[in-house]
Amino acid sequence: MFVFSGIENSFFAGTLKLLVDKDAISLLLIYTFISSVFNSPPMSFGFVKKASAVKVICFGADFWTLIFSTYKNSGFSFTEQLMETNNIVDKIMIFLMLFFLDLSIFTCLKHIFFKVSKDTIVIREIQPEDNEQIEQVIRNCFHEFKIPLEGTAYSDKETPIMFESYQNSNDIYYVIDNNGEVLGGGGLKPLKGFGAEVCEMQKMYFSPKVRGKGYGKLMLETCLRAAKKLGYKQCYLESAPQLKAAVHIYESYGFKHLKGALGSTGHYACGVWMIKEV
Repeated sequence: MFVFSGIENSFFAGTLKLLVDKDAISLLLIYTFISSVFNSPPMSFGFVKKASAVKVICFGADFWTLIFSTYKNSGFSFTEQLMETNNIVDKIMIFLMLFFLDLSIFTCLKHIFFKVSKDTIVIREIQPEDNEQIEQVIRNCFHEFKIPLEGTAYSDKETPIMFESYQNSNDIYYVIDNNGEVLGGGGLKPLKGFGAEVCEMQKMYFSPKVRGKGYGKLMLETCLRAAKKLGYKQCYLESAPQLKAAVHIYESYGFKHLKGALGSTGHYACGVWMIKEV
């Protein structure tokens, strides 16, 4: 019967962790690679030899034998050991090792090749077919954070027709698109009732699906680049006290608080006014 040494680094421990943390497989792969480079598989993986001479290497000796010359001369094979041992418990355990090894390799490949392919979130300019979805995202945020519906973007006449509202040469609106699902947006217009060199950052709202993943910052940076490209000198925005996380991000990008509103946006219920040099 075989036993494990250094169980904290064993294949089983890694597999159990993998079940609750898929990214753990990446750490195991790096660990295996480093161990191979430094030519120390016995210490790193806990080879065990006892009774029927079953050698067990944690996390896939057979798999790595195909890749690293370190193991090419080791003569180790799960298949050979399976044939050699007469101990039924050893046979069962080797079968289990093979099963979990296959499961882990599959999970690894799936993590590497499929996770990226599903992550197709892009920031692009708004299209006519986006109107209904972005309107819903905007309105949902107001209900979620209990922001007043009157005197805010919720009651703007542009909100149901966002594409049509941003078709001038000095304005632009972007959406966050995930395989056709609109998960947020933000845009720019000249600040109404103010100088031509000041734009207003407008209607920047996001679905809970993309919050906390950096897309808000990407959208903000995209809008600021667009403001500079369009020739604006300053960027003004209005927000609500309920949107603390958003206000914090604006502050981190250099927006300064104002004591009152600029221009004539009609958003008398906002309560937060900020501006930044572009």
